[in-house]
Amino acid sequence: MVITKVRRSVLERKIVREALSPLLPERHYPDYERANGRNTDELVSRITRAILRITSRGVRELRVSFEEGVFCLYGYCRTFHTKQKAQQAAMNLLKEGENLDNRIRVLYTEAG
Repeated sequence: MVITKVRRSVLERKIVREALSPLLPERHYPDYERANGRNTDELVSRITRAILRITSRGVRELRVSFEEGVFCLYGYCRTFHTKQKAQQAAMNLLKEGENLDNRIRVLYTEAG
C-alpha cells in the first residue's frame, strides 16, 4: 500500500512538471507600474504569501507571475475548494480593473 502511494506521488509530480513546463519567465512592466502606482514584484510576493497562508500551503509548486497586464496563478492542488480559496486570496489584494488568470490545476487521485 505504501509503495502505491509513493508511485502515485511521483506520477503526480511528473504530470504537473509537464503541464507547467512552458511557463514564461518573470517580466518587469514599468508602464503598468507608472499607470497604477503599484510595484508588480511586491504585489506578486504579497499574493503568493496570502495564497500560501489562506490555503494552508494546499497549492503545490505555487507560482504567481505578471504577464502582459494579467496576474497569473500556476500550480496544482487536490480540490476545487483550494483552487477557489487561492483565487479569492489573490482577488482580495487586487484593485478593481486588475485582471487575474487562475491556471491552478486540480489533480484527482483514486481512493484505495
